[in-house]
Amino acid sequence: MSLESHEKIPCDFGGRRRKVRWVRFAAGALLLSSLFVVSPIIPVDLRFDVPILSQVLPQAEPVEANATCAQGGACVVGDTGPGGGIVFYVRGGGFNCGLILNGATTCNYLEAAPTSGAAAWTDANYVWSGKTNSYIGATATYTDRGAGFKNTEAMVAQNPRLPRLDGGDAPNKAGTIARAYRGPNNLTDWYLPSLLELSELRNKRTNVGASTGTYWSSSETNATTAMVLNFATGSNSSVAKTSSKMVRPVRAFAADTTKPTASV
Repeated sequence: MSLESHEKIPCDFGGRRRKVRWVRFAAGALLLSSLFVVSPIIPVDLRFDVPILSQVLPQAEPVEANATCAQGGACVVGDTGPGGGIVFYVRGGGFNCGLILNGATTCNYLEAAPTSGAAAWTDANYVWSGKTNSYIGATATYTDRGAGFKNTEAMVAQNPRLPRLDGGDAPNKAGTIARAYRGPNNLTDWYLPSLLELSELRNKRTNVGASTGTYWSSSETNATTAMVLNFATGSNSSVAKTSSKMVRPVRAFAADTTKPTASV
């Protein structure tokens, strides 16, 4: 850093005159050197040569605030998830959720459609599918956590209804109504939960505002039946696909490791 020195000049320090040598740095800072200067008062003629600290000292970089669950940060049960639903299942180590529409193959969370606020869902009774007498097979029999999306996709894809109205994609059935739900944030990866996902939902039924009724899972058992779960007792059974049971859409999602969180 270059500097230039000047002769001593007389200055008035609160009524006491002293000769002060001053040095100007190339950066514009000013040094006063005198063993006799004890007053903190800066000479009037020199005040405008003193730089503002914020112009000299390096400024701290802005720190990004911790991301909420809805913003992609860490989640706990009861949080609002990225889809606007209520988080009801958390697994830090992740679980296999197949290749779902949001691109994840390993997920960490499940959220349920909210029953209040924007895009509020109302649990109601629906027939399982438009196709109730034909076996979908292996692609719709999964019961694991994270498997509901695959099951539901297979349900909807079974025997498209045109020109008939009894295909798997018939509207207002358990599978199609769950897949058609978009939630508060207009996401397209909601689905009918598998049996074990439904069990986790039942375990947190108070958090998600579920009833004590019997709910459909997307887990098929044979050509004419699929699995349901009684939320009052926790017992599951296989019932006719033509039965009307309650439905609650859910979605799976992964933790976003690029977001700062309170635990980091």
